[in-house]
Amino acid sequence: MKEKFKSWAFSKEHGKCDVITLIIYLLGVCTVSFFHEPWFDEAQSWAIARSGTIKEILFEIPHYEGHPPLWHLILAPFAKLGAPYELSLAAVNIFL
Repeated sequence: MKEKFKSWAFSKEHGKCDVITLIIYLLGVCTVSFFHEPWFDEAQSWAIARSGTIKEILFEIPHYEGHPPLWHLILAPFAKLGAPYELSLAAVNIFL
């Protein structure tokens, strides 16, 4: 993976401007995620992902919830493993 990134980042097809733009973007997203305070809808999505079964997340909860089931499915592994709430949300947002 590391070698693949190096070959992409420093290939002649991509200029230094592309790499610098990517680094600035990642720094900005990480900074904003670090200072972000969770809102009620994020906490509700986390609670649904933590306590709902896959069947409930896909077929029952979407009738009552405003978020699409994919969001709950993305959060479910972190929530069910007991990962910290704010850290997990920040990680998911950075990688999405």
